[in-house]
Amino acid sequence: MGKKKLFTHNDIMLNDSLPGLSINSLKQIFPNNFPERDSLISFYSTYNGGYLDGGAYIYREDIYTLKPDDYNLLEIEAFNFIPAHPNQTHSRLMSTTEKLDLRIIHHKANSCFLSKNIPFAGDAGDNDFWIDTATGVIRYTRSEHLSDPSSAILIAPNFRAFLDAIRGSRKP
Repeated sequence: MGKKKLFTHNDIMLNDSLPGLSINSLKQIFPNNFPERDSLISFYSTYNGGYLDGGAYIYREDIYTLKPDDYNLLEIEAFNFIPAHPNQTHSRLMSTTEKLDLRIIHHKANSCFLSKNIPFAGDAGDNDFWIDTATGVIRYTRSEHLSDPSSAILIAPNFRAFLDAIRGSRKP
C-alpha cells in the first residue's frame, strides 16, 4: 500500500519546514491515542511546521453542514513548529510554545482550554488552529475571543480531515 499524500489538493506549497521530530518524541507530546493521531505524528516527523507560500484555505462546508451565518472560508498561513530544544527559533515560523506563551500573556487565554489544546497552525491575522490533545478535534480561535473557549470554532474532526480539506486557492 502506498504512502498517503500530504495534501489532497495539489496546488499547495509548504516551505521552510524544520527537520521532522522523532516519532518517539512526538508520541510523548501527544500521548493520547485520538483519531488520526498517526497522521499528525507523520506530518511532524516529516515536516516540523511550514509556511504555506501562495496561500492556503479551508472551507468548513467541505467537512460539515453549515448554517448561513457560520464561518466557512478560513485562510491558513503556516503550520507552527514544535521546538526540538528550548529557545529554538525560525525566521518565518512561530513555535507552538511561543504561541502558547503569547496567548497566555497577551490574550488572557482560558487556562483549561490551553491545557488540552496545542496551537499547530495560524492565519495572517494572528488567529490560531488548535488540536485537542485528548480527542484530536481541530478548532479555530480568533485572538480576541481566547478568554471564552465556547467561541472556538469546530474546523475538522481530526488532523487528516483538516489536511484533506486544505486547498491552495479559493473556490470559484
